[in-house]
Amino acid sequence: MSTGPWFYVDRGEQRGPVATADLASWIQSARLPRDVQVWREGLPQWTPAEALPEIASQIQAVAFFVMGANGPQGPVDGPILLEWVRAGHIGRETLVWRTGLPEWITAGAVPEIAPYFPAAAAAYAPPAAAVTAREARPVPDRDGPCPLCGDTRKMGPRARVLYEYWVCRKCNLRMTNRRQFAWLLDVVALWAVLAVIAFVLGAVGAAARADVSGVVAVLPWLLYGAWLLKDGFDGHSFGKSLMGLQVVDIDTEQGAGFGASFQRNLPMLIPFAPLVAAFQMSRGPRLGDGWANTRVVWKKYRGRGPF
Repeated sequence: MSTGPWFYVDRGEQRGPVATADLASWIQSARLPRDVQVWREGLPQWTPAEALPEIASQIQAVAFFVMGANGPQGPVDGPILLEWVRAGHIGRETLVWRTGLPEWITAGAVPEIAPYFPAAAAAYAPPAAAVTAREARPVPDRDGPCPLCGDTRKMGPRARVLYEYWVCRKCNLRMTNRRQFAWLLDVVALWAVLAVIAFVLGAVGAAARADVSGVVAVLPWLLYGAWLLKDGFDGHSFGKSLMGLQVVDIDTEQGAGFGASFQRNLPMLIPFAPLVAAFQMSRGPRLGDGWANTRVVWKKYRGRGPF
């Protein structure tokens, strides 16, 4: 029996092909919902991934945590959680969390156990249409805990949007500062390298009594080229590496290559574009990210909320 490659529906668009292991890994990490619509050659129609044995067998059991009166309880697996639901120990509004979720959500919003609540049993039905990964994510809650640090004190009216997620003001500022400082470090590093090369060429030219002005005149163009490709080392530049940041492809979440780096940084050669980008960083996407289909993630919080 064929087990791939697979095609899947994400944000209303068909994507793929991908291997079975990759698809299962994305579902396990909650990047894709368990009922994401998938298809491969040999299947008569699009089918929820969790209904196919060749995918379901590679998805590890998910461990849940339940918010009780005395704090979080767990981890517990799915069958035990269902027993608690049937026994009435967990209500629809009880907060639960599992690996891959950016924040605590109500038990009634968890597809695995939602059908087992008496009040919802009759009304619950699997979605008839394909559910995209973005639609399946929990709705960002401005008044809930920050999906990055878990703090609620700086949410509410002071919360800010980062890649379509509400995060606390502190995390937003920390991310913005890291990106801007990484940019500054990249500028300083590239100019420092350029200055060293110019100094060495000047010293060599003086010793050899040769005119190296033509070679030195080419150095600014080398600087532009280095700037365009600086994020191509698996999404890392000098500054981003020091700041714990990485440029990734939105679809695959893999580090950016030199092609994506060229695309996202080319607009920065336009006059005043860096100034515009500096103000855009607080919300996430900046000039060039749309063209390159990239975003910047804070590796410390990879898998949470906007990252």
